[in-house]
Amino acid sequence: MGIFGSLGKFERLVLRVVYTMRNAYAVPIQAKVEELWGKPVRFASVYSALDRLEERGYVESWEGNPTVERAYYPKRYYAITAEGEMALRKWVPRGWHRW
Repeated sequence: MGIFGSLGKFERLVLRVVYTMRNAYAVPIQAKVEELWGKPVRFASVYSALDRLEERGYVESWEGNPTVERAYYPKRYYAITAEGEMALRKWVPRGWHRW
């Protein structure tokens, strides 16, 4: 099964959401995950899943520019990597992205 087989259902859902959102940050990722998961999801759970996905090389992250609205703290953006996309295609049935 490889490394992807060791990911839990929640991590696979987060990876799927990152794939569909492209260059998203945690707030919209959490909102979409919560919508698809069907129950409340804590930001800590999303951040933990994103960290694990990044450690495995399935997503990458970078900091955007600091803004006044965020008290000069930058947003952390996430995008799926080629490896993550390849793993996702092997795991998910055809047509999954049409939701």
